Amino acid sequence: MRLSTVIYHLLSEHLSDDASEWLNAKMALLEKGKEKDLFFSFSSAPRMVGKKTLTISAEQTKVLKMLGTGIEWQHLTVDTISRWLMLVSYPSHDESHYHAVLSKLFSTADMEEQIALYKALPLLPHPHKFRFQATEGIRSNIKGVFEAVALDNPFPQQQMDESAWNQLVLKAFFIGSPLYRIKGLDERANSALARMLVDFAHERWAAGRSVNPELWRLVGPFLDLKVFEDLYKLYHSHNSDDRIAAALACAQSTLPEARQLLEKDMKLCDAIERGKLNWDIFSRQLYAEEFEELQP
Repeated sequence: MRLSTVIYHLLSEHLSDDASEWLNAKMALLEKGKEKDLFFSFSSAPRMVGKKTLTISAEQTKVLKMLGTGIEWQHLTVDTISRWLMLVSYPSHDESHYHAVLSKLFSTADMEEQIALYKALPLLPHPHKFRFQATEGIRSNIKGVFEAVALDNPFPQQQMDESAWNQLVLKAFFIGSPLYRIKGLDERANSALARMLVDFAHERWAAGRSVNPELWRLVGPFLDLKVFEDLYKLYHSHNSDDRIAAALACAQSTLPEARQLLEKDMKLCDAIERGKLNWDIFSRQLYAEEFEELQP
């Protein structure tokens, strides 16, 4: 089944008659491949179809997973999905022309349009042509734009080289984005990134600042005796999050010293080995606690 067909059927249940009529008319125009029609339709979508959040059934979730896009479809809005439908329906047989038109759309988009574009990257035809746009997105000073590329988006994992990937992860720490929502985090872990993150941690400690405990997720697989000293200190700190992060990082390591440290607390060790505690569980709890602290 074509991606555009699946998206259209998904949308059709959530559109009013007027919105549906407007979208159908625009889709007919887009088939002619005129960029002005794409630009106008793309910018008009929120006003014409609304911003209602889609409710996706279990059966629809199953169909969407079969498309293999890697996208999280929950919590998306009607205007975002309508924009995605336009992007994947615009004629793309001419790779260079399609890329040129969408590049112009990226460069003229306002913030909300940029977020919709960056989230759509995994869906676009000829995805390798949009690596530059993704790199520009992670350089953005706007957190929402950065997170549209970095979080819940498989494009960086699939398309970015190691240098761009490492910059993405490092920036996520700088601006406080939840690391566990970066797709492919464990698969793309590398020794260069681990070294950068250890240096980053030492700079923050030297400045008297705390370090996000998620950082050690990417250091654990590349642990050596020198970095182990950092984990040893964390494990014996009074901060329970640091202590758990040190234990999880030790569990990722083949270093005998790391194993010995992990086994000092058999209850914690057992929870990790039984899968009752892992990095994703720990991170979700970590951000849930931060969210609760922000509540009035």
